[in-house]
Amino acid sequence: MFLRIPVYVADTKEQAITEPEASLMQFYRNMATQLAESAQQAGANPAELRSERSRALEELTFEKARREKVVVGTPEMVRDRLVE
Repeated sequence: MFLRIPVYVADTKEQAITEPEASLMQFYRNMATQLAESAQQAGANPAELRSERSRALEELTFEKARREKVVVGTPEMVRDRLVE
C-alpha cells in the first residue's frame, strides 16, 4: 500500500488544527499555481483537467483539507484517521 498524505501530530487537538494551517494551505496554493502554469505550457495534456484541479486547490479551505486531504491531530486522532 502506498499512502501520500500530509500528516501533522501535536500534543493537543487545538495545536494540531492551528499550527500547520498556514504551511499546509501555502502548499496547496503553490500546487494550484504550478498546475495553472503547467496547463499553459505547450503539450500540456489534458490542460483543461489541470486548470480544473488548479481552481479546486485555489478554492480549498482548511476545513475541507482537514476532511479530505490531510491528517492532523493528537497521536490517537491521527492513528484513528489512518485506520479509517
